[in-house]
Amino acid sequence: MQPLSNTIISAIPTLLVSRHLYSIIQAQTSVSAGSITKIHQQHCPKVAVSLGGHPRKLTTTNITFAKCGSYTRKIKTTVHAAKVLSTVNNQHITPQTVRNVLKATRIITVSKQKKPLLTQKHRRARLEFAERHLE
Repeated sequence: MQPLSNTIISAIPTLLVSRHLYSIIQAQTSVSAGSITKIHQQHCPKVAVSLGGHPRKLTTTNITFAKCGSYTRKIKTTVHAAKVLSTVNNQHITPQTVRNVLKATRIITVSKQKKPLLTQKHRRARLEFAERHLE
């Protein structure tokens, strides 16, 4: 491996400061990503480098809105919250996204009850029916 020239070593920090991606710096200087990282650590360690990824779909305001809506019972389900946030943001937001965000903020979700509970009146009526039709 050949040592890098001073012009390349001085060019890489300027490209990093101007927020160029590693792939672009590699294409322009033909230096490996590992070498770029070493130069970055030695010459300009305080310059932040993009960690990649994509922007979040829900902002902190949206998350607060969903949390407050669930606390005040104005929003009963994550499906309803997703519909409301979709109209507010003008982009499609799935109920699973809302669930994930609420779970990350440590809000406990409760599954909707499938059927109503039996009351004492219903239990008595079922018992009487069963006794009548036992034979």
